[in-house]
Amino acid sequence: MRNVVKRFVGRHEKELNDELVKMALYYRFEPVVTNPFSGHEKGHVEKSVQVLRRKAFTKQYEFESIGHAQKHLDQAILELNLDSTIAVEQAQLQPLRGFYDYGITTKQTVDKYSFVHVNGNYYSVPDYLVGQKVIVKRYLNELKIVGSSQIIATHLIQKGEKQYSIDIRHYLTTFLRKPKSLEHSLVLKKTPKLRHCFLQYYQKTPRRFLQFIENHLSISLDQLIIQLEEEALKDHKVSKTPPSRAVNEARNQLQEYNLIHQVRKAANK
Repeated sequence: MRNVVKRFVGRHEKELNDELVKMALYYRFEPVVTNPFSGHEKGHVEKSVQVLRRKAFTKQYEFESIGHAQKHLDQAILELNLDSTIAVEQAQLQPLRGFYDYGITTKQTVDKYSFVHVNGNYYSVPDYLVGQKVIVKRYLNELKIVGSSQIIATHLIQKGEKQYSIDIRHYLTTFLRKPKSLEHSLVLKKTPKLRHCFLQYYQKTPRRFLQFIENHLSISLDQLIIQLEEEALKDHKVSKTPPSRAVNEARNQLQEYNLIHQVRKAANK
């Protein structure tokens, strides 16, 4: 959890963090913070989450899934709220003001390779944004990148560090100028299925491959690969690239190794 106070301005003024201010504006409450080294100023609800956690998960703390854990928590909350006075407060409640955007918002500068860096990982954006500022909204499992007041890229959150989430459609302008650079590009290396399709059917016609993608920007990557393969099979201008000599030799060596392994396994029995 972030600190409520982002920084101190003078001796008494405090600047609150942006996420708290956003939540306060949505739910219409006024944040109240204590002074430094003044624990006696804190309210009696300081450990409300800890109390609820102990009540709900002390006796049972292992579950088959998050869904089962959520049902258990819901039931525990119902039991704790049997004596609630919420009915008295409901008359004063106001309707919600639309959908609350719970994503963590930051500003990022697009690097020279058309990536934004989030938690040590790399996410692609359209290459015309190199050097510009964009807004990044990070959710639990998804990342949305906003530029010019519209969503320009969406990615799944990458686990770990130095991972890449790349969309080839973000680099079409660059590759159409230099189509031969596509074969050994990082874009294809990080999208194995698309790379396999390219090497198998379009290695000799990279521009045709890129133009097909440019004409089908609205479909998903999986659908794009299927249509690329269908286009290659029905169009005689796009020929399937046969396996190279090195690939055939590697396959033969692998078959020989498997045969030796089976013989040794039978001998050991």
